[in-house]
Amino acid sequence: MPVISIKNAAIKGYHVYQVRAPEGLHLVVKKEYGNPHDQYALMIYVPELVDIEASMHNIVTDDKRDLVLQQVAGLPMGHVPYILSEGIYKCIDMKLASKVTCCVTGGPRQSFPPWPAVDEKGGGALIPADYFITVSDEHLSTAVKLVNDAIQKMAEKSVLEVVVV
Repeated sequence: MPVISIKNAAIKGYHVYQVRAPEGLHLVVKKEYGNPHDQYALMIYVPELVDIEASMHNIVTDDKRDLVLQQVAGLPMGHVPYILSEGIYKCIDMKLASKVTCCVTGGPRQSFPPWPAVDEKGGGALIPADYFITVSDEHLSTAVKLVNDAIQKMAEKSVLEVVVV
């Protein structure tokens, strides 16, 4: 099955959740029902412990708080960025996507250009990440269009890269 990759994106909301995951671990992306601020909100979770390879359970995820992966398994990490979430949400809602995941590509940091400035709406802490949307061959073109349409509405569109593998 083809996978739509969205490179150079981010996980928003680190300042709220303060949960980290190791780079390369595929995180769970799910609809967040009832979010009063965004009808297309998607939450990102660390996978449950049973879904994480045992050899990774004791990987340190937060040096300052001395946390390891097994202590943060199943916890929310943040949200898919506003507007990008609309395209991905529609892929899930229309049953075009069989699976949506996210991988951390760097440590938490304050937002940086072209992401909104810290004091702007949507600014603040973020975690660099890539998103992966698994679709069937028959739904590929529709899913790519939904994702690209959402990205075109974003100020960050200049750095986001969509690749189909």
